[in-house]
Amino acid sequence: MDLAKKLFFLLPGFIFLLAAKAQPQNSLWLNYTNGDFVNALADDGAFLWVGTNGGLLKLNKATGEKIFYNKANSGLPGNRVFAVAIDGRSTATGTQTWLGTSNGLATFDGASWTVYDTSNSALSRIEARAIAFDQRGNVWIGTWGTGLVEFDGNNWTTHKYSLSGLPDSHVGTITIDGNGNKWIGTWGGGLARFDGSNWTTYDPANSALPSGQVRAVAIDQAGNKWIGTAAGLAKFDGVSWTIYTTANSGLPDDGVNAIAIDKNQIKWIGTNNGLVKFDGSRWTTFNTSNSGLPENVVTAVIIDDTGNKWLGTARGLARFDGTRWQAISTSNSGLPDGDFISSIRIDASGNKWLGVWGGGLAKFDDANWTVYDSLNSGLPSNQVSSLALDNRQHKWIGTWGGGLAKFDGANWRVYHTANSGLPDDFVLCITIDRNGRKWFGTWGGGLAKFDGANWTVFHTANSKLPSNAVVAIAIDDEGNKWLGTWGGGLAKFDGTNWTVYRTANSKLPSDYVRVITIKDGIKWIGTSTGLAEFDGTTWKVYNRASGLPANSVYSLAIDGRPTAVGGHQWIGTARGLAKLDSQTAAGQTAAGAWTTFDILNSGLPSNDVTAIAIDNKGKKWIGTREGLAVYEDTDVVLNVESPITAGLPQDYFLSQNYPNPFPARQSFGKSPTGVAGTTIHFRIPTLSEVKLKIFDALGREVETALHKKLHAGEHKINWQATGLRGGVYFYRLQAGEVILTRKMIVLP
Repeated sequence: MDLAKKLFFLLPGFIFLLAAKAQPQNSLWLNYTNGDFVNALADDGAFLWVGTNGGLLKLNKATGEKIFYNKANSGLPGNRVFAVAIDGRSTATGTQTWLGTSNGLATFDGASWTVYDTSNSALSRIEARAIAFDQRGNVWIGTWGTGLVEFDGNNWTTHKYSLSGLPDSHVGTITIDGNGNKWIGTWGGGLARFDGSNWTTYDPANSALPSGQVRAVAIDQAGNKWIGTAAGLAKFDGVSWTIYTTANSGLPDDGVNAIAIDKNQIKWIGTNNGLVKFDGSRWTTFNTSNSGLPENVVTAVIIDDTGNKWLGTARGLARFDGTRWQAISTSNSGLPDGDFISSIRIDASGNKWLGVWGGGLAKFDDANWTVYDSLNSGLPSNQVSSLALDNRQHKWIGTWGGGLAKFDGANWRVYHTANSGLPDDFVLCITIDRNGRKWFGTWGGGLAKFDGANWTVFHTANSKLPSNAVVAIAIDDEGNKWLGTWGGGLAKFDGTNWTVYRTANSKLPSDYVRVITIKDGIKWIGTSTGLAEFDGTTWKVYNRASGLPANSVYSLAIDGRPTAVGGHQWIGTARGLAKLDSQTAAGQTAAGAWTTFDILNSGLPSNDVTAIAIDNKGKKWIGTREGLAVYEDTDVVLNVESPITAGLPQDYFLSQNYPNPFPARQSFGKSPTGVAGTTIHFRIPTLSEVKLKIFDALGREVETALHKKLHAGEHKINWQATGLRGGVYFYRLQAGEVILTRKMIVLP
């Protein structure tokens, strides 16, 4: 999104503002993703819908205005949008846009979202890759791993690879001809035709199809099927095949990703090496060197009613009117390609520094993005694995295979095995002690200390370091170095003596340690099989049985909010983010201490939480494998039924409801909280008359959930969506002159 652009949605009684640099006042989650890679395009006349790896873009074709939808600001179930299709039939709620994502199938009518996943449909795999509508209005969905699914609005029918004539369980494209036959492209089994009863399969073994990996199918006016594969383009008239490759035609690459046919029956073909126009005899190629195409990998092609060609690429969108080109950004941020955030650090000015695996180093000042990579800076590799800031705010950047870089804001200096004492060019972690010495953990060279002039290396041959793969370093208040190794356990080094903790001699849950954080003398150690708390004498282990969402711990952070043990623990795992916020001084978990955030109940773009940093306002900056999330914690005590009178709040606050989304009561099954409906927490600083009202997506009041005078403190209410249809709703808290509003989603 253009960072200067603000998009307003007006509803009776409240205003919503969506912008990359400014969240709505009460919004809890924000996503920053890279949406450069375009997977799918759909045109509804006025708007172009663009499915990307970073969410959904709705583009006004006339004005260029953009609206971005992602998991944090909409009902979109996943940020990787693989398929977009417009159901041209008008419904009571308007035209439906169907979206296939990495986390289920969704429909959006401009106001309300409906999500279909494994819990409420026949989708046994949640990744939907293709969508098509037949003449009866039935929806056909290609899934990644299950096969083909048909939905008539009420009933689901699954055509599985193992139980039908479908040749492969991975369906990437579906096209339906004028006779109602479904032409289904699979990722390894070739092309299938299904007439509703019978299956016919075409593959390289029984036909001239050049590859079993079918990426695109288009049908011309004569009924010929044009088939894009990994090994060329095929034309099939029902009997004969014609094959076009780089060897016998003007096709610029054998990898054919997309095909569109204009009203003159000219084929527009997206390949891995540009766009090609084919009129039946002549080939014309457009690429980055001879056109305005932003990237040679063309992933999607669509032609609108005015003849404009819209081209999705691996670096955004392009429009071509036959003469002029226009490149259009499809990202809601400047986060570089890669999205996998390995490390986050926040400098003294509040700038966020992000290590992006494959994308280099990114700086974000809450408004502007600056990206440093191996092409535009002295960064030796785009595989950034670790970051640290010294007391002069210089950045120390560890890379995977490129060594170490120091960046002072203007100049770069690179250290590697050939020009320094760095023992290995694979630098996994960096910590700086109070004397300014840098400590580097490497993948194969052990531990290195650098004082600015001299290098000292510790490895298994010259010390008691238990493994040369050092993946985590933390330093306690006494200056002891705590080292997490991959396979060798945990080591403590006081500068002279070594103490090694393994599963064999301690309660460390695994010898594979990923991350260490220390607060008030307590060591928190994330491993491949759980989290350990160690005070130097006593161990406590947390795992899935304790409330941890996954045993594999990737990241840790501790906030400054007071608890008996000095702060809330934020734990990034392979299955989401956990907050451990209520412990006794003895370290024993209290009931209700765990809060889990995942892709189903929060704005997390991915369950793999790989990095966490907390800014001076308490906001959590959360790195994942699919982008960056920002979470503003409510600090509501979740296990208190009555108002809290000690330490009265100084402001008003309305929290995000939990669970969210949640089912309407009549379809209630098993809620994450164990009770029907959803729970809404709020905080008021003074005695107030409080109203909590529910509105639908059109701003119409549907219910008054609460109307009473309440004392200062924190309160909660359980609300059930009895009798309401699925979709987006808003709940508005009014306490005196203060009005706070949030969005929630009711599942059908």
